[in-house]
Amino acid sequence: VYLSSDNGSTWSNQNATTQVPFGGGTLNFQGAFASIQKIAVSNGRVFIATRSGLYYSDDPALAWVLPATGARDDFIEETFFDVAVGSEGRIFAGTADSVYVSNDNGSTFSSLKDPALFDQGRFSFQRTAIAVSPSSPNTIYIAGNRNNGELSGIWRSDDNGISWRRYAQSGNPGFTPLGSSGRDAFALAVFPDNPDELI
Repeated sequence: VYLSSDNGSTWSNQNATTQVPFGGGTLNFQGAFASIQKIAVSNGRVFIATRSGLYYSDDPALAWVLPATGARDDFIEETFFDVAVGSEGRIFAGTADSVYVSNDNGSTFSSLKDPALFDQGRFSFQRTAIAVSPSSPNTIYIAGNRNNGELSGIWRSDDNGISWRRYAQSGNPGFTPLGSSGRDAFALAVFPDNPDELI
């Protein structure tokens, strides 16, 4: 993770996320931060979603970074595709098979179990993308894709993730924005001034 303390004029990666490259002169890095998926900040706490777990730091310079804890034993080692901050410091983190939520700014996480997000008893996503409305942080979107990379659908919550409803059905009518590339190329964003405009 690169940091800037002068509004982006200069950058440095001299912090706890920088790891030693393997092989002479190669740029191929190993370790948890070899594949960073998303960074989010909540109340001074930095969250880093990676393919090797979810991490956090309360240090602005990232001099130390710790793994987040969750509801399952393998939470630390799971691939986290996204992390987002809702209202009142509520944290949402998405993996391949679940969405986790924290009500204490990331100190603890539990799996979100809303029936609307499940299909035939199984979590309906193979990768998740999460977006929070900047102008209305109680409005949150979750989208997922299938094994073949196609969109599973988009869900919306207007109560900070307490309840969910389907917002867009994949393929209806002709709605296939991801093609078959959703496994690797998948993001959501909400317009800054309108919680109903989603990219």
